[in-house]
Amino acid sequence: MVNILRKQARQFQACRASSGQIFFFDTGLVISKIWLEWVYGMSPIDMGALLGRCRPDFTLLLAPDLPWEADPVRENGGESRLRLHQAYLDEFRRMGWPHALVEGSDAARVRSARLLLRAAGLPLPPLDESQRP
Repeated sequence: MVNILRKQARQFQACRASSGQIFFFDTGLVISKIWLEWVYGMSPIDMGALLGRCRPDFTLLLAPDLPWEADPVRENGGESRLRLHQAYLDEFRRMGWPHALVEGSDAARVRSARLLLRAAGLPLPPLDESQRP
């Protein structure tokens, strides 16, 4: 897990060093931190230092408003899913990181994310044909 955390940090910092581009990550250090605390009750490294160096401009957190589907990787459905989601929100607030909650399904979810990015004053990536209403 330590290698994964360090790789996430390196990838984030490499993207941050690239100017004029927008980068989206499907996970991040806050999610990893909360998961480690959830599973192990602690983190194997100083997450505060990593998080301090890897603060995103904005985070879109997906609401748990879609049905949960089990697969070989997912293990936290039901009440656990809701508690983890709340822990993510609490951590973003505690750290003062700008974030917003994306809700809805399919095209509505994409529209919601785009509206939230626009409201935050961030540039919008172009839509591909599959995302158009």
